[in-house]
Amino acid sequence: MISRRELAYVDKPLGSVPYPGDAYAYKVMLELKEAYNLFKEKYDGKSYNIMLSDKQELQFAILNKNLCHILGIAAKNICSYGEPTAQKVLGIDYPSATSTYELLGRIIERMDDVIDNDSKDNTYKLINYYKVMIKTAIFKKMTGFNDFDFGVINFKKENHPDFVSEDAFAKSTKYIVMPSDEILIPYFLVGFLQNNGGNIYVPETAIAPEDYYKYFINQELVLPVQITIEDAKDFTKLEATAQDKIKILQRYKAIISEYNTNSSINIFNDYESMLHEQARQRKLIM
Repeated sequence: MISRRELAYVDKPLGSVPYPGDAYAYKVMLELKEAYNLFKEKYDGKSYNIMLSDKQELQFAILNKNLCHILGIAAKNICSYGEPTAQKVLGIDYPSATSTYELLGRIIERMDDVIDNDSKDNTYKLINYYKVMIKTAIFKKMTGFNDFDFGVINFKKENHPDFVSEDAFAKSTKYIVMPSDEILIPYFLVGFLQNNGGNIYVPETAIAPEDYYKYFINQELVLPVQITIEDAKDFTKLEATAQDKIKILQRYKAIISEYNTNSSINIFNDYESMLHEQARQRKLIM
C-alpha cells in the first residue's frame, strides 16, 4: 500500500531523499528485478496494437532503452554525477558508454552492493527507492492488458487546469488510465508519445497522482475494443466483450460525474458492435 511519505519523495532530488533502511531497499530491489523479468516476458521484442472505440489505434512498444526511465532509475545522473560511484559499485569502467538497459541489468545483478553503497553516509546514492517502488507498481499493473481494465485519454495538455506552458508537462498525447487498488491513488497513468514522429508510441512517463481526475478535465476518453500482440513468432488477438466495455464505460462515467470534468467519451462508432454482442449473448442464454 502506497503511503503519502513515499509519494512525497518520488520527485525529490536524489541527494535530499533519506535512505529507507536495508529491509525496504532490499524489497524494492526484488520488485525491480520482478519488473525487469516481466519486461522480458511481456514486452521485449513485442508490439501491442490497441483498437479504440473511436476506430483509432494505439500501437505501442516498450523498448529496452526506455525501461530504466520507466522504472524510476535516473541513468543520466548515474552516468554523469555518479560515474565514479558507478564504476566502483557496478564494476563498469565507462558508465557513460553503457546502454541504460545494461546499466539496469547491472544494478539488479549487484543489488547487494548497491544497497551497501546507498546505506552509507557521504556517498553518491544510486537509487531513489521510494520512486522505484511506485514506478515498478505502475509497470506491473500495466501488464494486465488482457483484462481490458483500462481507458485511454486523448490528452491535450493545454486543457489541463494546471497548464502554464508547453514545458510544464510531459509531451505525452495518450494516457492509459488503470485502476490501482490503492487507497490514496485509485488510478495509475502511463503517458505515451510517438517515437521519433512515427506511428509507434512509446511510454514517456508513469505517474501516480492523487489528483488523477485533473487529467480527465476537458479531455476525450476512448475505450479499448481489441488488442493484438505480435512478435517474431506469435500473433495474438484479444477481443473485449460487451460486459468489458460496459464495465469500463460505467467506471469513467462515474469519474466524470463525480468530479464534473466536462469530459467526453467517444464510443459512438463502437456502439453497434457492442449492442450486437449483447443481443447475441441474450439469445445464447434463452
